[in-house]
Amino acid sequence: MNAKFFLEFVKNPIKMSSMFPTGSKAGRMMAKAAKADDARIVVEIGAAHGNVTREILKIMPKKATLYAIEINKALYEELSAIQDKRLKPIH
Repeated sequence: MNAKFFLEFVKNPIKMSSMFPTGSKAGRMMAKAAKADDARIVVEIGAAHGNVTREILKIMPKKATLYAIEINKALYEELSAIQDKRLKPIH
């Protein structure tokens, strides 16, 4: 469990969709289901600290763009630390 994610949930449960972050296995399944491997543009809403984001980036084409939206400032800061030119984090 990611302690920072859980603490952000405790601070403001209304704005968080879950008490726990999505795991990497579920993230891989979600990225494949979204057909991110064949996309030019992907929009991820509620990207949190980037577990699913990283899985999407692994399979996205090199010329695609991922707009990852996160309203929680602390989680957005973690998301913004992902180093990939295709990622455009939005707060």
